[in-house]
Amino acid sequence: MLSDYIKLGDRIELCSVLNRVKKPMSPEERSGKVYYSSVYEFRSEDELEVDMPQDHGKLVPLRRHSRYDIWVYNEKGIFQGIGEIEEYTKNEYGRYLMVLYLSEGLKKLQRREYYRFSCLLNMSYRLLTKEEQDKYDSGIIEFIETDITLEDGTIVDISGGGARCVTDAQYNPDDLLQFEFELPIDPNRPKKYSLVGRVVSSRPIEGKDGAFETRIQFMTIGNKDREGIVKYIFDEQLKVRGKENK
Repeated sequence: MLSDYIKLGDRIELCSVLNRVKKPMSPEERSGKVYYSSVYEFRSEDELEVDMPQDHGKLVPLRRHSRYDIWVYNEKGIFQGIGEIEEYTKNEYGRYLMVLYLSEGLKKLQRREYYRFSCLLNMSYRLLTKEEQDKYDSGIIEFIETDITLEDGTIVDISGGGARCVTDAQYNPDDLLQFEFELPIDPNRPKKYSLVGRVVSSRPIEGKDGAFETRIQFMTIGNKDREGIVKYIFDEQLKVRGKENK
């Protein structure tokens, strides 16, 4: 039963599937606008009532009978699936809701890889040139511009699959960024990462002129480097729990 692994109030993210026909995506793979909601009520084994998303204080009724990638977040993990908006409704308390039909059910993601850890890490980055991006799309990893100044940014959360960053420019989905950062995996010798990331989304941060929230999917990361990030997240979580238990 759905109530065995998700509960009322759990956070939901939705992103249009468009014409893609494949398995559900991880949060790092998605592109396009993400809508935020929460579980309001269970209707059946494959139907939920969820809050209608809002954008800048305005209700956003998502397109009915269109397919959406869905992610549900709670303390048990991240659950992903594909669903459709069947109808809109308004309850007796004036709350605007949508009926979400889970056409392909929900599957638990491997939290070890996709758990996002909040942090503040300095990073340097730049947009790859068109020529570099064209070469990358052809399967060639080659930095043509080697004598170039990198911009300063901040990583505000990180996972084994990607990162959410604050940048001083807005980018288009699928833009490629070269970026560098360090992790204190070994206190005597911080681990330096130099990666290429694909922009998943980039949007202005309210109240901060010239600052943009940019989500990046890691593209050139090897298993060893990914495991290093996961280890960093695990170690930092242990430190936080240790402080909370004192």
